Amino acid sequence: MHRLRKNRMAMSGLVLFCVLLFLAFLAPWISPYNYAEINLVDKFALPSSRHLFGCDEFGRDIFSRIIYGGRYSLTVGLLATGGSLIIGVIMGSLAGFFGGKMDTAIMRFLDIFQSIPGTLFTICIAAALGTGFDKTIMALAVTRAPGMARTLRASIMKTRNEEYVEAARATGCGTFRIIVRYVLPNSFSPLLVQTTMGVAQTLLAVASLSYIGLGIQPPTPEWGAMLSGAKNYIRDYPHMLLFPGLFIAITVLGLNMFGDGLRDALDPKLKD
Repeated sequence: MHRLRKNRMAMSGLVLFCVLLFLAFLAPWISPYNYAEINLVDKFALPSSRHLFGCDEFGRDIFSRIIYGGRYSLTVGLLATGGSLIIGVIMGSLAGFFGGKMDTAIMRFLDIFQSIPGTLFTICIAAALGTGFDKTIMALAVTRAPGMARTLRASIMKTRNEEYVEAARATGCGTFRIIVRYVLPNSFSPLLVQTTMGVAQTLLAVASLSYIGLGIQPPTPEWGAMLSGAKNYIRDYPHMLLFPGLFIAITVLGLNMFGDGLRDALDPKLKD
């Protein structure tokens, strides 16, 4: 934490992401308009003091929709990454700690999943499950779990034969206690960095799915869905795409900055 706090870029990224979370949480209180309120008189209105980011083709306030959209985009990103983390921890722990036939079986199973391009696999799962908030989370969690499992497996294979693990075995600790108490805490650093970066990648995937019509559907104000709805007006009303895209970029930038700083802080080669 001391090294992380000294990294200004990392802390700036963390503050930026926390501000976006704060705005999304307070959306009902700080949004000047209802995100679903239609006012055809103001359709295609340009940014002004009345409508900070302008209005869309139905006269809906874009600023209000972006603030509310952060609730959906950030929630899907965090929950999908959390789901893939749970799956990855279980499979990676079993494969890395026990090795042998279990490791071979789990890794060959993950090879099958990872032989399919990630974006294509996500699209196939989303198409099979259907559209919606919960189905989008499931599709993204499944496709990102193999990478996390491999990262944790590699880290556990380095720590499973350390002296403190052997000492725990000698004192009669059970396998589950050894994994949870001694192996995972000392193997989790690379996965923690990957998880932070994974949230940013998942946000982009959420926006991509919504953009092609397989993610969260309109009129829900998800950032990718807003881009999809505005793509036909890019020449005449570019502000409709500019602001949702800008918020996606800012969120991903903040998470990547924090992830880079976290990686540097956890790197043993950089310790004082």
